[in-house]
Parts: sequence; C-alpha cells; structure tokens
Amino acid sequence: MKPLQLTMRAFGAYADEQTIDFTLLGDKNFFLIHGPTGSGKTTILDAISFALYGSASGDLRESKSLRSDYAPAEQKTEVEFTFSSGEQIYQVLRAPEQELKKQRGEGTRKVPAAAALFKLLADGSKEPLAAKSDEVTKKVTELIGFKAEQFRQIVLLPQGEFRRFLIAESKDRKAILETIFKTELYRRIETLLADRSSAIDSDYKLLKQQRQFILDSSHCEDQAQLSGKLQELQQQQASIAAALLAAASQLETAKQQRQQAQEVHNAFKEAAAAQTALQSLLEQRPAVAAVKNEAAQAEKAAFLEEIYNSTLRAHKHNEESKKTALHAAAATTSAQEGLQELHQQLQKQLQLLQLGDITGASDLTQALELLNRHILHLNSETAKLSGVTAELERLAGTLVDNEPCPVCGSPHHPKPATVSAAQKAELQAKMQSLAQKTQLLQHLQQQYQQAQIQLARCEAAQTAAHSALASADTEFLELRDRFKERLTASEFTTQNDFLAALRPESKRRELQQTITTYEQNLAAATDRLQRAQAAVDGKTAPDLDAVLAAEQHASQHYNGLTAQSAVAARERAELERQQQQLLQLEEKMTALQEAYQTAAALAETARGNNTARLTFSAFVLQAILDDVLQAANLRLTSMSRGRYSLSRAGDVLDARRENGLNIEVTDSFTGVARPVKTLSGGEIFLASLSLALGLSDVVQAYAGVIHLDTILVDEGFGTLDTEALDMAIRTLTDLQKGGRLVGIISHVGELRERISARLEVIPGQRGSRAIFHV
Repeated sequence: MKPLQLTMRAFGAYADEQTIDFTLLGDKNFFLIHGPTGSGKTTILDAISFALYGSASGDLRESKSLRSDYAPAEQKTEVEFTFSSGEQIYQVLRAPEQELKKQRGEGTRKVPAAAALFKLLADGSKEPLAAKSDEVTKKVTELIGFKAEQFRQIVLLPQGEFRRFLIAESKDRKAILETIFKTELYRRIETLLADRSSAIDSDYKLLKQQRQFILDSSHCEDQAQLSGKLQELQQQQASIAAALLAAASQLETAKQQRQQAQEVHNAFKEAAAAQTALQSLLEQRPAVAAVKNEAAQAEKAAFLEEIYNSTLRAHKHNEESKKTALHAAAATTSAQEGLQELHQQLQKQLQLLQLGDITGASDLTQALELLNRHILHLNSETAKLSGVTAELERLAGTLVDNEPCPVCGSPHHPKPATVSAAQKAELQAKMQSLAQKTQLLQHLQQQYQQAQIQLARCEAAQTAAHSALASADTEFLELRDRFKERLTASEFTTQNDFLAALRPESKRRELQQTITTYEQNLAAATDRLQRAQAAVDGKTAPDLDAVLAAEQHASQHYNGLTAQSAVAARERAELERQQQQLLQLEEKMTALQEAYQTAAALAETARGNNTARLTFSAFVLQAILDDVLQAANLRLTSMSRGRYSLSRAGDVLDARRENGLNIEVTDSFTGVARPVKTLSGGEIFLASLSLALGLSDVVQAYAGVIHLDTILVDEGFGTLDTEALDMAIRTLTDLQKGGRLVGIISHVGELRERISARLEVIPGQRGSRAIFHV
C-alpha cells in the first residue's frame, strides 16, 4: 500500500477541508511530518487508519471522537483516501457516526457511519467494490493483506503501537504471525527435512572452527590452559589492587597538604588585594570632597529654585501678554480700515445706480439706515410695476359690451386697455434691472454688517489683552522683587552664583549616591583589610610550587597503577568472554550432535508426535520469528552500536501453554539475555523499530502478494541520543532507497535540518493546516 492523496473534512485538528497530496514528493521517498504538540500530526495517521479500517491509529482515540472541535454543527466529518496496491489504484471514503445540525428547525440529528470503496480505472471512471462499513473494511483487508491491528504494527507505526509486537505475550504474537504469514508458504519445509541433517553437520564443523579460532586467539591449547591463565591474571590484579590502595592514601595526603597550602597562599593574596583596594579609595578622597562641596551648594540653591522658576514663568507670561496686546491692536486697526473701505465702495455703487449719496451720514449706522431705505424703495417700485400690469390685463378681460367700464364708465369699449408684447418686454427688463440693483445693495449691506461685527470683536479682544497685560506685568514685578529678597538673604552673592550652584533633583540624588557609595566602599575596604591581615597574622607564605609538584607526583603514580589495573581487567574480561564463548560453543556443538541424530525423526515431530507436543504450525512460526529477529538484528545491531541483539526465548509452544514465541534481548556488555521490557525508552524504540522493519522485510519476502511500499513512524526519536538518532535515520534512509515510502512524525528539531522533504502542520485558531515543503 502506498498513499497517493488524503482529504480530511472536519476531522480531528482540521476543521476545514484539508488535502494532502503525497504525489508532490515525486522521487523523494523519505519525508518528515512536524509541527507543535497538539497541532494534528498524529491525526494524519488516524485519518489513514480510519479511512481503511474505520478505527484510529491508537487505542486512546475512538472513531466517534475524531470529529473536529472547530467544525460548525452543520459540517460533516469524513475522510477520503486514495492509495495504490500493486499496479491498481483505489479510493476509500468513510464517515463516522456523528451528531449534525438539523437541516430544518432547531436541534441535531444522528447521522450513521458510512463507507465506500472504489477501484480507479484507467479511463478515469470508478468501479464500486464495497458500499458498507464492514464490507469496506473486509475488502481493504483482502487488498492490503493486513487487518487493522497488523497494519498499525507493520505499516502504520503510531505512538506506543509499534512496540506492542516487541513486548506482546507469546499467544498474542502467535495470532499476529498466523494472520500475516499464510501456511501454504511453509509446505516446502517437509521436502527440506532430508537436507536438514547435512545442514546440521555443516553447522557443527563451523562451530568447531570457531572453537579452534578462539583457542588460537587466547594462545591456549585447551580450556584448562585458558583457566590457568585466568588464575594468573587474578593474582596479578590482587597485587595491583594492594599497591593502588597505598597510592590512593599517599595521593589523599598530598591533596590535603596542597589544599592547606593553597588556603594560606590565597589568604596572603587577599591581604595584598585588600591593601591595594583601600589605597585606591584613599586616593579618591580629593575628588569625593569636591563632590561633597558641589552637593552642599546644590542643596542650598534648591531653596531658591521654586521662586526662581515661578519668576521665569511670570516673565514668559508677561512677554506673551505683550505680544497678544500688540496683535489685538493691529487687528482693530485693520478692521477699522476695512470698514472705511466698504463705506467708500457703497458710495460708489449708489452713485453708479443713481440712488443718491450717503456721504452726508454722520456715522456708519446712519449710512446703513439710508442704504436700507434705498433697498425698500427699489422693492416697492418693482412691486408696483408688476401689480399695475397684472390689474390692467385683468380688467380688460372682464369688459362686456353695453356695460359700463369700471374705470371710465363708457358702455362701449373700442380700445380696451391692454399691454403689448413690446410693453411687456420693456416692463420685464425694468423689473429685472430693479431686482439686480436690489440684490447688489443687499450684498453690500451684508458685507457692511459683517465688517461692523468684526470691528466690535477686535475692539473687545484689544481691551481684554490690555487687561491681561497689566495683570501679568504686576505678577512678574511682584515675583521678581520676592526673588531678589530671597537671593539677598541667601549665601549667594549674585544670581549667576545661584545658577552655577543649581542642579536638577536627579543630579542632586546622583551626587548624594556617589558620596554614600564611596563612604560605604571605604568602610568595607577598611574592614576587608583588617580581616585579611588577621587571617595571615603569624603565618608564613608557603612554597606552593613544591606542594603542587608533590601532589602531581602522587597523582601520576596512582594513575599509572590505575591504568595497569584497567589493562589487567580488560585482559581478564577478554579471557572470561572467550571462556564463556567456548562453553556456549561446546553446548551448541552438543546440541547439534543431538539434532543430527534426530534429523530422521523430524517428519513425525512435525506432526506433533514428540515429547514436547510441538506442532508443525508452532515450529514454523518459531522459525519465522527467528527470521524476523535475524532481519531485525541487522538493523538493531547497527543502531545500538553492536550492543543489543534480539532472540527468541528457549521455551516451547505446547497444547497447555502458548509460550514458544517470547522475545528476549542480549546485551553484549554483560553477555546476559533479559526480557525486552527491561530496556529503556529509547532502547525500546530502537528495538521496536528494528523488529517492525524486520517483520516488514520477512513479510515481503514470504508473501509476494503483499506490497509493503510504505512505513509511517510516529514519534520516539526524542528519546535517542545524537549517535542513536543518526543510526536510526540512516536505517530509515536505506529503506526508502529501495522505493519504499518512509514517513516519520517527530518533534526533534534536528530532523528538520536533515530531512529535506517535510510535511509541516501549522495550528491556527480555527484548526490546523498541512503544507508540503519539497
């Protein structure tokens, strides 16, 4: 199975539709999924597992709780996953059971789980394969070759899941292996039984060669000679240990003498430093005295600072008042000139309009009254002309023959009073002329009135400015006299002396702090010198070089003996390891001899007709597990730097108890096999990863119909040191070289620098989003 495209809607940390296109990786088969904790990295594995099998990638997450908390009530949670298996491409759609908002009205409705599986054909069409949740899961299991649990332990390796196969009970591991490996793959074992005896003989000869190689390496003819060599080394170690104990005592004495000499040396050094520090402070006394004088003068000047600042502010206010009064007078003059200019303009317009003269007016108010009279007269004339014309036309329209005219009394009306078109035009022109004159005079009247208002404002402002100036001048003179009185009563002869001594409050505090700090430092330095002199009183400065040389000589002697002890220990450990290997080889050789003798009875044994009641299936599964462990050790040995290897425990699988598939780990440091549960977190991660990859290799080798094109690993890298992490990354890199897609989820920052293809998960206030960086 190889993922091609994953689309999530309202799923987990992804509120909106999120599509992850794995084809963007191109030929890059090794990529990293990274992002902050809780951003939704594992959700991607959950979505793949849910799409294929209807369940999340871990036991802590149920399918009903996979709905995004950010999604609106009407948004449906569903996953669409496109993948390839062999040469075919499939698409699966799945939605969990969920509560959605009703399409009409208030409240929610329960939507049942749904699923569908299609095969994508070459022409772009889709061939339905299954349409129910259980049918889809069953069909996916047939296509991929794994059930959900095996898929999460071989292909999809979420947090905690992939270590289960490592630490599982024998019966649980048996169920997993029986599901993955088909029994027909091992029928050929029956035909190979005849070749088993010759293989055992070859193994025995190989073990015999290994035994001779170990004896040659130890320069011994047999195991008895090797044991004697071990006893000699033990006696040598005892002698070195006694000498080492005496050297340790001498070294401890030399260290104490050096420590005592160092303390006296430091005391003399401290006395000299204290004397130097005190002398430096005493040399600063003249400068500090000047600071004290400056601080005293500044404190005296501070008593005059407030009245001085008030006088300065009054002087500034007085100057500003003078400027304001000058500006007000100038504005009044300007307003008077503007009013006079308007008066002249009005006179000119009246003369042009032939309406009389206003120059005889005694003041501007009378001039405005005359102007208003002219305007009223013009309006009256215009109204009369308009009214007469209208009345004549009305009377002419009411005349009737043989009835008297209301104007002349004649019953005949040969020529009724009418207004010709020319007369109407002339009358209209005269009315327009009167209206224009009236409009012009009204405009002049408005300007005249506005000029009067402006003049009144300017005169009022001038009066107020003169009043404010008088008040400011009085205040300034009073404050100036008070400042002079205070200055005369102070110790300062002139104002310049006062200003020279004046300092800001922050500067006065700084001066006082300088004085206080100096006095404190002087007292501390005096006390330091007294204590330092008391510490060296009656003592002589030691020869520190001689004491150090003695300690160094004792240390070199001790280190030399320690090195000899280490060499002897290594030689002894090597001999003990070789002795152990010889014992193991002899045990294996004995076992092979017994196996060789029983090779002919293997057919009966395969049917379970043996004292151990070991069935053929159990034996096959043990052999398969051995192959898995062998494949796993190819990587674990490398990743653990040769320390660990996995092996199957020596117990058997019988009808009463299924315990023949237990796994243990051998530590080369101790040479002892122990349960895998005793490994540390980082070691379990490496062992689990190795076992999962080994299982994948063996499954691929045993079952050609199963295509293990993808490995996805979730976390565990944070428990590794730098070297182990490097080995793990190399191992995963080797996987992708064969065309297998390898993806890892991790918080380890170093991986972002080492893996170029990355799927970054970015959290947000309304859910996360995933972006490929290739």
